[in-house]
Amino acid sequence: ARETYRRAALSLANAWAVVGGGVAVVVADTEADLAAISGNLIVFGGARTNSVARTLAQLQPFAAIDADSTLGEKPRLEGGFRVGTCSFTAKATGLVSLGPRSSEPHAGNTLVVTVAGTTQSGFGKAVELFRSNLFVTNSWQHRLPDYVVAGPDFMQGSQHSVGAHLSLKGVVAAGYWGNEWEFRADAAF
Repeated sequence: ARETYRRAALSLANAWAVVGGGVAVVVADTEADLAAISGNLIVFGGARTNSVARTLAQLQPFAAIDADSTLGEKPRLEGGFRVGTCSFTAKATGLVSLGPRSSEPHAGNTLVVTVAGTTQSGFGKAVELFRSNLFVTNSWQHRLPDYVVAGPDFMQGSQHSVGAHLSLKGVVAAGYWGNEWEFRADAAF
């Protein structure tokens, strides 16, 4: 899993440098010192496979599910995710979610984006959703809701064909968290 996450992080950092002119520092979860990092974070992997995600898990508006790691596609990265009252544990499920880095009111209001999957293919779907409109015109204005869950039927790779747009077929949940990072049924799709 670590190599998969490293490749995804390097790919995103390189694309950000080339297209967006930005600089993204890539740090392995085992080497990250959260107290020394003052900005926002993009975390690849969930609480089972990433120590930073595990440290921040209690602050996130979604919950990690520790389902049986022997189910489905090997290797299973994460057990699953709970958003509101819905649980997503199927193989090939991906999650992208915005959340807080701290519960302290004066901690700088920094954010974390979690990009995770129950399996390698689920993680790939999450990465594709996260990157889907990141580098188009007005790249500073990302067009995803606060969270998106791609299910097993999400068609990964569909955006890469000529003239294709990212399809929402197979997205099983999406929406916006409340002002206190709570699930809101009236802002869920």
